[in-house]
Amino acid sequence: MAIVVSGVLCPICNKPIDVGKDFFATTAFLEANDPLYRFSDAAMHWECYLTWNQRSNFASCYAEVIEKEETSNPFWHRLLLSDELFVRYGEIGEVDILLLKLAAHVRVKAHNVAVWLQNPSSESRYIQAELNRLREQLQKINELDILGSPLARQKDRVEAKKKKFRL
Repeated sequence: MAIVVSGVLCPICNKPIDVGKDFFATTAFLEANDPLYRFSDAAMHWECYLTWNQRSNFASCYAEVIEKEETSNPFWHRLLLSDELFVRYGEIGEVDILLLKLAAHVRVKAHNVAVWLQNPSSESRYIQAELNRLREQLQKINELDILGSPLARQKDRVEAKKKKFRL
């Protein structure tokens, strides 16, 4: 995640970010030669990000990197991939829900997912708006046996990866 301190400038409008307000940021995920590089690992005003003409391209690049990373990370397991959601389970006991059109994550404790899905929420009003829009799609997560058999079957895959990486 971008380190954001008072006075840092939004790379879209070049105005300061108010660290006391909601802002958008990602981790560093683009190579230095990428034209969108300066937006990676940077904080942006949500209003700027949502209306930015490169947002769709940026979000697609982010999703592609996260999806590739998941295949080589022994601690995260894909649960669901659709046009708008990428859901994975982390062995830290959390479910990570990536809202693909925004490149924004929501993390929920695995044992709280069913309750959270009854009223999906986020501290960010911008993420909340996207959760509301995707409410029906989010219910697909309820159909997954997050703590049950799908992950149990993946334990062999995890063990193989751990051996490969000598973890």
